[in-house]
Amino acid sequence: SQQRQGAILLGSHHGSSDLLRSVAERTGVPLNVLIFSANAARINDFFERLHPDLKMRMIPFELGSIRWVFDLKAAIERGEFVGVLGDRVWESDRERSVSVTFLGRRARFPLGPFLLQAVLGCPMILTGCFRTGAGRYRAVAIPFASEGVVPRCDRRKYAEELAQRYAHELERWCLRAPYQWFNFFDFWPDDAA
Repeated sequence: SQQRQGAILLGSHHGSSDLLRSVAERTGVPLNVLIFSANAARINDFFERLHPDLKMRMIPFELGSIRWVFDLKAAIERGEFVGVLGDRVWESDRERSVSVTFLGRRARFPLGPFLLQAVLGCPMILTGCFRTGAGRYRAVAIPFASEGVVPRCDRRKYAEELAQRYAHELERWCLRAPYQWFNFFDFWPDDAA
């Protein structure tokens, strides 16, 4: 029997995140969402009660812990999808970020999602879902990084290149639908202007 291959679904704080739920529902492929929350167990319980057949669960990302990495790796190895957002840098994780061009200025983007893909060697798919009218949405899934583990000595450069490509794609989406970008934090802290 052919084994299903897991992948990282790379999203952003742009458009509707409901696409991920829809992917899990329509494909039957379990979806794991990496979230920065100590409340993941309660959120998982809520989704279980709300939609018992939905194969979706939250993996809590906790600063200073690596347990989430093992949970994520196990999900990928089971052939599941893992959803991550790539457009927010936590202050405590600035050393694992890169300054890239975004909307005409320099902005910091995290390297974590891209380093993770380089280490796991699984495909990465850029995903988005945008409102196009009343009750109408357009879903996008673009192959973003191909399968293959990146040698340790090349990972940082590789991740920086992916972060710039990601910023470019997010920029295009923001220009097409600027009111669908949920940017609730200081996105350009490096830019004194």
